[in-house]
This record gives sequence, structure tokens and C-alpha cells, in this order.
Amino acid sequence: MKSISKYIIGLAVTVMTATSAWAGQQLSVQVQNGQLRSKPGFYGKQTDTLPYGDAVELKAEEGEWRRITSIKSGKSGWMHSSALSEQKIILRPTNSDVQAAEQTDTLILSGQGFNQRTEDKYRESTKADYTLVDKMAAESASPKEVDEFIKAGGLGKGGI
Repeated sequence: MKSISKYIIGLAVTVMTATSAWAGQQLSVQVQNGQLRSKPGFYGKQTDTLPYGDAVELKAEEGEWRRITSIKSGKSGWMHSSALSEQKIILRPTNSDVQAAEQTDTLILSGQGFNQRTEDKYRESTKADYTLVDKMAAESASPKEVDEFIKAGGLGKGGI
């Protein structure tokens, strides 16, 4: 009986230690529209989106999924870890941000030196046809369409 209680106490301490390691950790959304889901998994219903650079607080982890809450909007849900970064993303950096970035690797300066003018100039110099790339980038599917696709294809079975 003593060994069972020691095991339970040891397990509780391990869980509390692991939880405190990430509880309250701040992350950033590193995709254009981070999809919040009702449960961990691509089969979970999409409940909302968070914009690129949005700071979020980590609440829980389950495999590759993170339960997060937006610091700015308060929106919460599950997001895949690939859509999140541990680095702070600053969309309009100041001089002090740039100096801080030179001293650490904990800052992403979004879009520095690559804007629409740069992109247009690059397109002119390569003479490549980007029509299909632009067409693909412009397409999107609504959350309802994605859910219907998942159900019709039998996806989400087996932990995907």
C-alpha cells in the first residue's frame, strides 16, 4: 500500500512540475491565420482564427496541440504547435527592438526588407510566371467546407 501511495505522490509531483514548466508561457502565432479548434486535432471544429504575430498564453499541451488564449482578444482554443513560435513577433519594430534582436535570438522582425515593392522587383527580374501561384494563394476554404471535407473523407480517425 505504501508503494502505491508513493507512486501516486510521485506522479502528482511530476505532473505539477511539467505543468508549471509551460503554464503561462507566451507564444506567438507564426501563420497568417492561426486556426483555433474546439478540441486537439485537425478534425476538431474550427471555432475562430488568430492573426499573424498575435501573442498567446499557453494553457495546456496534448501531443502536438496547444490550448492557448490570445492575450489581446481573449479568444481561446486548440492550435497545432507548427502554427506557434516561442519567439516574440514584432510587426513594426522600433530601433530598440532591432538592437535587442542583434543581442538575442528571441525576436522575429517580421517583413524586414521584404515588402510589396521588393516582391514586384523580384518578379520583374526573374520573368517567371506567378499566375498559378497567385491563384492558389487567393483560394481558401471556409471552416464549414473544411469540416465537410474531413467528414466526407473519413479523416480524423487514428489521431490525425
